[in-house]
Amino acid sequence: MIDKGNLLQTLHCHTNNSDGALTHREVLDTCSKNGIGVVAFTDHDTLPNEQQIKELQRLRGHPTKYIWGIEITSGYPKEAGHKEPNMFHIVGLFVNPRDKKLKELTIKTHRQRREKMKRRINEFRSLGFKVTEDEVFRTVSRNGIPTSLNLVNVLQSHPENKEVLDKFVKQMRVLSQKDKKVEQLYQEMLEDDRGDKQKYFNTFMKDESPLKIKLPEQVRPEMDTVVGLIRQAGGLAVLAHWTFDREKIKGPLLEKIVREGRLDGVETVYDLFLLDRPIWKRKLQNDRAFLRRIVKKYQIFASGGVDAHKSTDFPLFAARKDYNQETIGLVETIIRQRHPNLENSSL
Repeated sequence: MIDKGNLLQTLHCHTNNSDGALTHREVLDTCSKNGIGVVAFTDHDTLPNEQQIKELQRLRGHPTKYIWGIEITSGYPKEAGHKEPNMFHIVGLFVNPRDKKLKELTIKTHRQRREKMKRRINEFRSLGFKVTEDEVFRTVSRNGIPTSLNLVNVLQSHPENKEVLDKFVKQMRVLSQKDKKVEQLYQEMLEDDRGDKQKYFNTFMKDESPLKIKLPEQVRPEMDTVVGLIRQAGGLAVLAHWTFDREKIKGPLLEKIVREGRLDGVETVYDLFLLDRPIWKRKLQNDRAFLRRIVKKYQIFASGGVDAHKSTDFPLFAARKDYNQETIGLVETIIRQRHPNLENSSL
């Protein structure tokens, strides 16, 4: 079922169907070169088109095995009220990529996200940044969905935008002296090793930022609705990277949701890129320890991986034994516990 020579697994990965850089085939080839035996394709609010499905079916014999999945931008569970989610995402594993109802959700979400992106681009332009709709949408595949990463990549491609960005970062520095949450955002982006990328996110897109670009709230399906859609599509529903929403979905509430059987699994391996940053390290250690405890206590399954977006993410993942070893055997445990429909994979 799984090549025993390639035991590493990543059950969270993006292609150029959303904000990744590689095609499905390129992901498989890159995984194989880096000793990764199983990968789940979990693009943002996107399922593969018919041509892509048929292409992957021809690659069922590839050394790296794949799982059909999706990462759905979800609303919070009903107990959390009507707070606007930060990065509350539910990953569906082993979903039928041709499922009609799930496809309908992706079509609706694509339409909403494109309109929201147009408004966001206009707001950046009004602040003095150089960016156009055509530039951003050109970076999205025909079947794909525009994400904030697509926008930020285009903003970074224009050297003249750096001067404008630095002006707002200086404002954040002043504001950080009066507010602890803003101070954390400010320190976070200074410590980031990805250039100015995180400065765009923390300054203009994070809820805690006083300079956040405010847009009309997008209506998102409530968590239990999303989980229901994933399950009726033959899939298993997994909470992704809980740390980013832990202030709104606190531990006791998450444990209640798990106890009531409203999730099939949780990611316990995530955000490799934050592990060495002082602000995040302790937080991630504590959160992942809590998630492992509820996995064991309630007999749900653990999931996760590198959340790859580009080719260089895979060798980084393969090199970090302190991180990647926890992914060994994830799929075997899921199959043993939940008996998913393996037709929705190449396993």
